[in-house]
Amino acid sequence: MILLEINNRIIEETLSLKFESASTGNKPEAVEVTFADFDGVLYHISNPNGDKTKVMVSISLKFYKELQEHGADERATKTFLLH
Repeated sequence: MILLEINNRIIEETLSLKFESASTGNKPEAVEVTFADFDGVLYHISNPNGDKTKVMVSISLKFYKELQEHGADERATKTFLLH
């Protein structure tokens, strides 16, 4: 049996480091991390347009088209306030 964590450790650690650094007044640093999860989900953590004061997390799902057929876009909009 495989025991899986509910959180992605790489995302959690990367964002925690960025937030801790910002909260202590350190100069923002660039972040550029790309990795795949156990189920083929591709994550990309970066600074949009090179702005080190912002962090963007992108998620690529091979099966997203199927999720869209079941209302994924509407759910994501409600959950993450995407515009």
